[in-house]
Amino acid sequence: VRTTDLLYVDYLNIYPSNVLNTNDIAQISMRVSNTGQSEAYMVLEERKIKRYYLWENEVNNTDLIFREGNSWYIWANPDAKIKNYAEYTIESDTTGDHGGQVRLISTDIARTETVYEITNNYITLMNDAYITGLYDIEGSEAILATDVSLPDYKESQFKASSILVQHCGSLYQIKDFDANPFNEIDLFKSSTKANRAGEDSVEYARSVIVGRHTLLNPKDSIELIWKIKAPSNEETAGLTQPCQFKFNVKYSAKAKSEAHIYFANPLEIIQQSITDQDLSLKGTVVRTFGPMSINLASTTKEPVMSSTTTEDNRWTIKLIVSNKGVGYGHINSLFLDVNKNSNDIFWNIKKNINDVEVDYYCDFINVGDTLEITDVLNYDEKTKNKILLNKLNIYNGKTSEIRCTMDAPEVNIMEPYMFTAIADYDYILQGYINVKTKPDREI
Repeated sequence: VRTTDLLYVDYLNIYPSNVLNTNDIAQISMRVSNTGQSEAYMVLEERKIKRYYLWENEVNNTDLIFREGNSWYIWANPDAKIKNYAEYTIESDTTGDHGGQVRLISTDIARTETVYEITNNYITLMNDAYITGLYDIEGSEAILATDVSLPDYKESQFKASSILVQHCGSLYQIKDFDANPFNEIDLFKSSTKANRAGEDSVEYARSVIVGRHTLLNPKDSIELIWKIKAPSNEETAGLTQPCQFKFNVKYSAKAKSEAHIYFANPLEIIQQSITDQDLSLKGTVVRTFGPMSINLASTTKEPVMSSTTTEDNRWTIKLIVSNKGVGYGHINSLFLDVNKNSNDIFWNIKKNINDVEVDYYCDFINVGDTLEITDVLNYDEKTKNKILLNKLNIYNGKTSEIRCTMDAPEVNIMEPYMFTAIADYDYILQGYINVKTKPDREI
């Protein structure tokens, strides 16, 4: 099965030239086409909103702090001040009254320790937080896309900033943006993700991405046009000003793979070995068209020996996720399903016997009759050591292999089971244009 990029950049040009005079107006044009066999949503504008838990001092309850990266801040309305520390730990709260606590060790000689406990509120960082010091305290309810202050795509401040991601700061002004066709631009919201840290993986924040995207069906194309203004002679300080405009074409799509894996009764396999006949039958695999490819296969030779009424036979399926395109992909969710007897095959993924977890290795989580890897908010010991999707980036030419050991189904005669893997992913193509502005008079 051939796999390639769904979206393709037909051209990326600047008119009249990439060498401009000061105060010149130029036009950047990009055309993107869907050359694949399935739809794709191209992102035009997006914002990442992060809500942080507040911690309060367990001694006097007067200090409120929150974490941004490896820095801790004291909440002192209306300003947020950085709290110096030497070390910190995030751990579970043994009292059970709160979700967790953070222990800060100060930089003083005494290494003073202060413990803060998680409250039920979140703190949301606003766009101008680093300028004004203002933050917004809200409850823990989910963020709705309609709550987010995004410019309407028909307004002048809409510049498709997720595509034109860098243009040398404020030197070059983006005067206008247009798209042809300029329709079917919709608001989107990704699923809420939990952010965790510390030995006990305590949740300290939740994040969500919201923005606007446009749907490109197979053979559809869209032209994006930015009008830019070159800097003035004063802004270039009388010197030639080089600049590199960087572009990201980001789109979301699905990768799907269906594999027939054959299982045979142990007696059937023994009979064939006695007669010196090679019992070998490999099932077919069908995959979707796109830059991200999933290949499903058994780690043992097919047909796989089935379980019996008296004994379970373990086998391992592997999912090889490959990047066949020219950009890089980020996996948002990954699901594995089987067409029948899922309860018998997947039962052991989370089964406990006498309060001891059964020794089966699987990076997936059992959710009903489906196995999945996803950034779930319902976090427990079974999800603690699983794959983190927010780190599952697959670059051009690279692969990621994910395995799951489970019980083979019971069969009387050799028969195939169809396993289906579906991945939701984001894919990013990158490019750039070199622009140079010549001053009125070079020094």
